[in-house]
Amino acid sequence: MQRLTSHVGSVICGRKCYDDSIPYWDENGPTGPLKLPLFVVTYRPLLASHSTGIYHAAGTIPDAVKQAKSAARGKDVSLMGGADVFRQALAGGLVDEIELHIVPVLFGAGTRLFDMLPNQIKLEPTSMLDTPLAQHLAYRIVK
Repeated sequence: MQRLTSHVGSVICGRKCYDDSIPYWDENGPTGPLKLPLFVVTYRPLLASHSTGIYHAAGTIPDAVKQAKSAARGKDVSLMGGADVFRQALAGGLVDEIELHIVPVLFGAGTRLFDMLPNQIKLEPTSMLDTPLAQHLAYRIVK
């Protein structure tokens, strides 16, 4: 997962992430002034209707990745929120890098991100950044 920076061209999220987050987004969507296209994995109509045209529904993870890659125009596609969406993309071989942001809070509940991996996945560290609020770790998936 990647931070939303200039090398990201579009974003994918799951329906629950979208539903939970839409009240907090302005007309620019989740990416703020970057106004990146957001592809929501869902079969239901999206809750919000925005004139900006940045919100798109995709029925499956492969559909979302295909549409997001096209919209990204050569830039990266970022998966934002939704452990289930991430696990499906990982199992489908659709993830090239993983970026984790570890904060000093233990929730004790929620969906486990790395439950039920299809097999062992080897990672190669690409960057680490330690800040007072979080530790940011990035890995490339060894294929």
